[in-house]
Amino acid sequence: MVVRGGSEEPSGPGLPASDMLHEVSRRLAALLEEAMSAGGRKVPVFLCHPLDPLEDDASLASGTVGILYPTSITPEPRFRRPGMRVEGAIGGLGERLRGDPLWVRVRYVFLVAGGPLAGQLGAVEGALRTLHDHPILVAGEEAAASGDDGGEAGFPLRIVEDSGGWRELGLTEHRLLIAFEVTVPVASGRTEPVERVLGREVRLEEGKS
Repeated sequence: MVVRGGSEEPSGPGLPASDMLHEVSRRLAALLEEAMSAGGRKVPVFLCHPLDPLEDDASLASGTVGILYPTSITPEPRFRRPGMRVEGAIGGLGERLRGDPLWVRVRYVFLVAGGPLAGQLGAVEGALRTLHDHPILVAGEEAAASGDDGGEAGFPLRIVEDSGGWRELGLTEHRLLIAFEVTVPVASGRTEPVERVLGREVRLEEGKS
């Protein structure tokens, strides 16, 4: 299935835990599409496996297009904090404890196809510039919460080397691609109600000599 990166607005705060990876992917696609469509040119970005548009002549008939696809997910132990944290009341429910999220590194590949070579190289340059200028990706309420410790809110993003990535995608010929990783949290499903002691009277009395 081919999904346009800029076809919908990011859904913002209040995302269900299961939507985090999709929301981050859509945010990336929209960000890349916006960057490459500057200067009067329009470069749509598809969030899909590269073989889908590359094998569909209609997808490339209008000119250069970008393709974004997640290729792997690996745990990121540096951000692991065993334990639970308090969540505020949601939907009429009281406060509750939730296990700390599992932080993972999601590797993406981005490539362009269709149109003249000059247009493809210009799109690649625009994508590189955008990724370099956004070392912190903001997407959803978890991104805002990640800045609670005083750091910049968002998810770390870095460009990585992946010269053989086109082979792993099943492509039959070499394609120039950009590989990068975003570190994001996958929310824990382990929750417990917060039990608070209310209405207790505490008396302090001086001891008798």
